Amino acid sequence: MQKVFVYGSLIYSKEMTCYNAEFDFIAKLPNHKLTFPRESKRRCCGVAGIVECSGEEVWGVVYRLSDEALNRLDSREGYEPSRNKRKNSYERCEVTVLRYGDENYPVKAFTYYANPQKNPPLPNNEYKDLLIKGAKERRLPDWYIKFLKQVKTAD
Repeated sequence: MQKVFVYGSLIYSKEMTCYNAEFDFIAKLPNHKLTFPRESKRRCCGVAGIVECSGEEVWGVVYRLSDEALNRLDSREGYEPSRNKRKNSYERCEVTVLRYGDENYPVKAFTYYANPQKNPPLPNNEYKDLLIKGAKERRLPDWYIKFLKQVKTAD
């Protein structure tokens, strides 16, 4: 089984059901911030990405996935390992997250970094609501849920 840290709509369990993903724990990715650097044609709005940023943090969820499910997730995220990096929508990379935000429990997991597009649109309310539903469902920190509620939308 592979560990994958997700920080966008995939936090919400209903978005991960097709991968038979097993919830493992909530986690903090230190020195990163949440951005919206890409447009999703499927969702018709800007979607989440992360960038390194000293002193910031992104909260999300670690799931356990089979190798087959990870390959399907790669496809959904527009990642093909053999393709030129610039042609991928996202790049899968290994990161160290902190289990329940505790520095005493670092865990290696895969996550996806978005390849930014020029002038991506803002997320829409429907997408933002998925982020908030997932954050509430997984009991991410209250301050982080408040932060998500303040994300600007195109609506």
